Amino acid sequence: MASEVERKEDFLPEDILLAILAKVKERSGKERLEFRAHEEKIQRIIHALQLCRAVFLTSGLLEPGTPDLLSCFVFSDDLVPLSFSPAISDSFEVLSLGGCLCRPYEDWGILRLTRTGEDYFEEVLKNKFSAEELTQLDQIASDFLRFITPLEPGSATV
Repeated sequence: MASEVERKEDFLPEDILLAILAKVKERSGKERLEFRAHEEKIQRIIHALQLCRAVFLTSGLLEPGTPDLLSCFVFSDDLVPLSFSPAISDSFEVLSLGGCLCRPYEDWGILRLTRTGEDYFEEVLKNKFSAEELTQLDQIASDFLRFITPLEPGSATV
């Protein structure tokens, strides 16, 4: 049986969300990450990814003790049919106030990872993740991309 992987750092939910979005940008091949999504869609995507991980663990496709970066997003299933994680909501607010995320076209539901967010991930956060955690972030980003369609920056026009 695998031993528990030691984490290099304890991360805040906003660190995890920013790292996921930075990796999505990287895997998308786009110069900037911009896509149509309100917070509700991000909530659904992360909840779906958590549920998939739980299935993989119980079926033996994932070894116990592998990093679980999504565990910081605790969902309340009381709001059926929409599960809700206050940590995701709070993370959106923190990242927006910090200039890491913006909504350039609020009415259209466009979300953009800013250069500030990209730089913070590359220069500060990335080095805090272990190799196993970076691998998991890559997998999460790949799966996340199945739920969104990255836009060409500035392609959303009136």
